[in-house]
Amino acid sequence: MGYRAIQKGDRISEYALLEKLGQGGFGEVWKAEHAQIPGKFVAIKIPTSPEAMDCLKQEAQFQHELDHPNIVKTIGLNTQNDPPYFIMEYVEGKNLRQLMVDDGILPPPYAIDIAVQGCEALAFAHGQGIVHKDIKPENILVEKKKIDISKKGKALLHYVKLTDLGLGTFPARRQSEIMISEHARTSGVRILSGTLFYMAPEQMVPGRQVDARVDVYSIGVVLYEMLTGELPLGMDLPSELNPVVTPELDAICKRSLSIDRDVRYQSARDLATDLHKAKEALLIKLVSSGTPALEVDSKSDSKRLRLTPRAVPIPPAPVAVPARATSRRWASGLEWGFALFVVMLLALCGYGFHRIRTAVKEGHARGPAPEETASILGGPLVIDSKPAEAEIWVDDRRVGIAPVNINGLLFDRHTIRLAREFFQPRELILQPRTVNGKRCFAVIDRASQKELRVRECSAGLTLEGIELARQKGTVTITTPRVEKASVYVDGNFYGVTP
Repeated sequence: MGYRAIQKGDRISEYALLEKLGQGGFGEVWKAEHAQIPGKFVAIKIPTSPEAMDCLKQEAQFQHELDHPNIVKTIGLNTQNDPPYFIMEYVEGKNLRQLMVDDGILPPPYAIDIAVQGCEALAFAHGQGIVHKDIKPENILVEKKKIDISKKGKALLHYVKLTDLGLGTFPARRQSEIMISEHARTSGVRILSGTLFYMAPEQMVPGRQVDARVDVYSIGVVLYEMLTGELPLGMDLPSELNPVVTPELDAICKRSLSIDRDVRYQSARDLATDLHKAKEALLIKLVSSGTPALEVDSKSDSKRLRLTPRAVPIPPAPVAVPARATSRRWASGLEWGFALFVVMLLALCGYGFHRIRTAVKEGHARGPAPEETASILGGPLVIDSKPAEAEIWVDDRRVGIAPVNINGLLFDRHTIRLAREFFQPRELILQPRTVNGKRCFAVIDRASQKELRVRECSAGLTLEGIELARQKGTVTITTPRVEKASVYVDGNFYGVTP
């Protein structure tokens, strides 16, 4: 049995329905206005069937728990009404899908801002033990605002709020109770959650435990789509589809979208940190090269904001303004105090330098210590992998993608980790040794503790062709509503379900 049909003008609680904002697999969303307070708008979600009630209640509960500026707020819930309803904050603007349809590919600074705010909301939710599990453009609401930054132009800012937590998981809730989202949802599927193109690989495995890293994968898909206008269905880096994308953003997308969740960013906060760094590097590059920035075209229709290039203004040199006598006397006192501090600091540095120089002379008189002269390798450590382009960590610090050159390596024990999609991670140990008076490294496989080789390293060390084994696993396919369905993978028949 369904619920009572509703239409424009109907009253829900103290609100009158104005217009339908959207419709999904679980219900309709309406814009409504308070009947006695004109101008007070809310969004009301109304389920279209009793089966969607659990998701409605869960979404209201989660959004009530998450009081964050980038998450839509809960206002009210009534599951006993006909129809039931969930009242939440109304956000001016559009969802990200509508924004991309209207504006096309977003400039990297705008895409980064939207992704960072999404990451901040997710980091807060993850801190409360809640995983969204359905991050996609339709669930990211974006409000544009023009801000005056000078007499010469305006800046366009994007304010982001996440919504639709109906598929999320909470520590006390079993994942088998969650349903799949919108058009991918069927009455017989209750073990997957999310929208297929934005789902992390582990979400597609029934019964597998998932964590916050599924949201990191999904926000990575959204970032890729904002930068390129396409989904990451192949092996293309964003810069291959959009030449203005920087190498830093390429690396961020690649890591976010890793099939191996251990290689992926381990938290949304880590992803946001790298996005901030990528934006800083991009803006510095734009300003230093004189590349045009972007602003809102004030001549365009206010209902349709367009981006037009403009030169980045260089701030004029400050004009000296004579200070008043009293201020000058105060400034003079500060200057004398600062000068005295500098003199004392220089005297302290001179004394320290004298002590260090004396110690060095005494050390030369005694002769160099063997440990100090042998502390740093005479050349770089070169690491390459087979297959190529594995990510490399040395002593738990990521150093890049193979092949890598590392200078200034100490003659000491080191741990090397290699990881690549579709391959098993591998760890090696470099154990320092002295053989016939020469410095050497023994290369040991950490898993088997087998010594692979011993190499002299006085002039550096090269580890070429470190082999990674392919990952293997099984996939179980079941069709609860259909018996003995034929299964084809890459055009090859593998049998019938299950």
